[in-house]
Amino acid sequence: MANTQPTPASIGRIAKICWFAIFAPDRFEDLEREDNAVLNRMTTPSPRAGIRTVRRALWESFVWVASAVAAGLVIGWLFASFTVPTGRTIALFGGAGASILLWGSLAPKGWDIQTFGGVSLTERFNRWIFRGLYWLGTALLVIAAVLSS
Repeated sequence: MANTQPTPASIGRIAKICWFAIFAPDRFEDLEREDNAVLNRMTTPSPRAGIRTVRRALWESFVWVASAVAAGLVIGWLFASFTVPTGRTIALFGGAGASILLWGSLAPKGWDIQTFGGVSLTERFNRWIFRGLYWLGTALLVIAAVLSS
């Protein structure tokens, strides 16, 4: 069984990895080689860790959604308190949110980058981009909903 535990990644490390993946792919490949070496030295978790992983993913996804909605509500209320929203502004936020959600749906790769363990930096970057685009798209749609009310 392959190691399915990723190497630790702080918000700063995630930002650095994403930056390199987008703007400096050679440096990203160096980071991935280093990360793979660390992954190869890590031990395989027990099968009992499976349900903990699913439960953690459930709560993490709730936090992603709740934070996007909260950010959209706050930004929408602030925007509405300083300006008079027009139909065009609402359409702009709604269209941008829908476009980014669609981009997030179409951008992630699947089988062509999959490894047995599923924790390579490329796969993790793929998930981070997916989640980031979905977060931003959701927040923009909530802003549009706040402005239309």
